[in-house]
Amino acid sequence: MKNQGLKSVINKEKSLYYAGEEVGKLRIDIFVEDKILLKVTNGDNLADKDVEILQNELRMSRIEVELLLNFGLNPSQRRKINLQ
Repeated sequence: MKNQGLKSVINKEKSLYYAGEEVGKLRIDIFVEDKILLKVTNGDNLADKDVEILQNELRMSRIEVELLLNFGLNPSQRRKINLQ
């Protein structure tokens, strides 16, 4: 990403908020341009639970876009955009 001129940070911690108060921390695999969260997994499949977690992390972290990338037996991806 740096070759493309994009600012990225590996293993960044970001605060999680609920009702305006910090309630914990989220470890981000790759954080791009202070806007896009990339999570990388290698499980067999992405389950509905993974997508629910993705939505909650996005809402609570105040991040604009989150991408979940699975490089397991059945590679797949999910993208969520925070419209708040």
